[in-house]
Amino acid sequence: MRPKKLAPQLAPAPVPEGANPEDEAGWITHLVGISTDASGHPIRLFTTNRWVTGEVWYDADAVLYLLDRFDITVDRPSLDLNRWVTAVIRMFRPQIVDLVRARDLRIAEFKAAHPGRNVFEDRALPVTSEMPVDFLNQIRAIETALDLLQPAA
Repeated sequence: MRPKKLAPQLAPAPVPEGANPEDEAGWITHLVGISTDASGHPIRLFTTNRWVTGEVWYDADAVLYLLDRFDITVDRPSLDLNRWVTAVIRMFRPQIVDLVRARDLRIAEFKAAHPGRNVFEDRALPVTSEMPVDFLNQIRAIETALDLLQPAA
């Protein structure tokens, strides 16, 4: 996402060594990575350290604010792919919230365990959180949650 376009009031988290580029128009931040099987079904969600993507680092609260505004239903590079990614992000929102919070906790733990090292550039920490996901189980969980919201007959 491009946070300065969607939420200019958000400030990136401080990172050592000026990793954030001067030109705010080029700032990007990542919400979550999606791993798929050979058929294109999501099987794992994950977050990465700043150095993996070269992103501008936002803390979990800012990322979750952006998460609720995520929508890439535009034609380029592919409308179908963009709609699919948007749907996956919405469908697995509860897991993404947990992953982003776990990401920040992992960064803090790593930093405490390795004082003096720049955690955001440390090649020993590429993946900061991950979890398997199952499309059909998620559908069932959503259906169950919707059933619980229905008034008893």
